[in-house]
Amino acid sequence: MGRNSRPPGGGRCTPRPPCLGLRWEVTNPDQRSEETEDMNTDIPGLSVVELPDTVATPDPGRTLPATRRILKAEGVDLISFTFSPGQVLGEHHTAHPVTIQCLDGEIDLVLADTTVRLRQGTLLHLEAGITHHVQATPEATEPATILVSLLTGHREVK
Repeated sequence: MGRNSRPPGGGRCTPRPPCLGLRWEVTNPDQRSEETEDMNTDIPGLSVVELPDTVATPDPGRTLPATRRILKAEGVDLISFTFSPGQVLGEHHTAHPVTIQCLDGEIDLVLADTTVRLRQGTLLHLEAGITHHVQATPEATEPATILVSLLTGHREVK
């Protein structure tokens, strides 16, 4: 994928940082469980996502984590990353603030000389432009999944 190319499903990769060769999957909004079908999801401005059903499937044969865009909506872009043992998302920064929530397993977020260990249930906020990389923990034996929320901004409602 080129530096300015668009992933399938209308995703976006900006020139800085490069997309690092990630493969994108886009969830199908028509694939919902019976519980979700019971909810009225035709309301403008409402999106319902069932995380266990939509996270990226681990791909231990690659050096990069598996990715899946879960939702692109006004003000936010939600992407899951599933890291198999040994996988690293190399040094990069984002153009927007992000939150990173560990959904399963453990992940290390490395900023300069500081490593932050994210465990299931941990949530952190990272301002735009901060260089970092994310990796499976050195002792990992099972996949780990994080949910990244790119906080792209919103329009003001008048």
